[in-house]
Amino acid sequence: MVLRGREGADADEGRGLFQNGYAKGLLKKLPLPSNAMLINTDSDFGEYFYFIPLLHQPLSSNRYHVIHADGKYKGLAVKCSTEDDMSYCCSRRIIQDIEPKPFDHRDQYQQFRICSDDVENKRVHHLQDNARGLDDLIRSQLPELDSWTNMIIGKWYTPFVFVKESSMMRVQMEKSLFYIVTLEKLWEKICSWENDGSSKGDVMTLNVEIKREIDFLFGVEVLRGSEMDNEGFVWFSYGGEKLGLSLAVLEGMRWLEEVVGWVDGVERVERVVEIGGGWRRIDCYVLVERFALRRMDGTLVLNCDSRHTHEIRTKWE
Repeated sequence: MVLRGREGADADEGRGLFQNGYAKGLLKKLPLPSNAMLINTDSDFGEYFYFIPLLHQPLSSNRYHVIHADGKYKGLAVKCSTEDDMSYCCSRRIIQDIEPKPFDHRDQYQQFRICSDDVENKRVHHLQDNARGLDDLIRSQLPELDSWTNMIIGKWYTPFVFVKESSMMRVQMEKSLFYIVTLEKLWEKICSWENDGSSKGDVMTLNVEIKREIDFLFGVEVLRGSEMDNEGFVWFSYGGEKLGLSLAVLEGMRWLEEVVGWVDGVERVERVVEIGGGWRRIDCYVLVERFALRRMDGTLVLNCDSRHTHEIRTKWE
């Protein structure tokens, strides 16, 4: 995904338009910036759109989802007409426009190829930096057991169309047009022992059941929906709070965990912990990789934790 910085947004070349399916204006190169609001001049009224690149396609393909940025269709996706939508009048072919629909990344009729001429934008939503995805070098390392901060091993921006916080998309767009996704590494305490003086041995037995996948919505542990809805979203909810996340995003997150050996399910971990004599307290930790979803204002919305039970550490005092 290409994002325009503040410098480009403030310059004169930041203006542009679309006409007859071609990019025109003063910003002369594809791919299009996803945080810029672009105008289409085909209609009698200037219509503004956001262009979201297709998943799993190179930016050089110039293929996008087109999302209404304002007006009564704000937040809905533009959809192509099909042959069934065509009719004839006076020996002329008439193409009926299709009303915008809720976003669905699987719908091939919500996918467009943009031809380059020029492009212009009305407004840019400033993002602090370019998220560069996964850092394999940092991921290969383990965080310090005593660290108070999580190790950031990956960062992405995801457009609002892959997240549902509200039934009214226009309301959600005012909250956060983009979401920040970070992949973090941390140690989570799973059990501890206190020595009241009766235990003088140097061997303890760890026997604990660990759920490998756990989710938190606004800090509260929740159960993930078992099925996706008709628009390809999986839902997390508790009380009056709910959030939908595109299955495409969840599948990408799961793949990143499985590629390093993580598996779903519940595991009973049993092992012998050898310690020195005279101990007062023993803490046992499991390695967690956490996908954290935040709004652009920093509000933490969702945590998806994957516990890697092959990495267990102990600390004693």
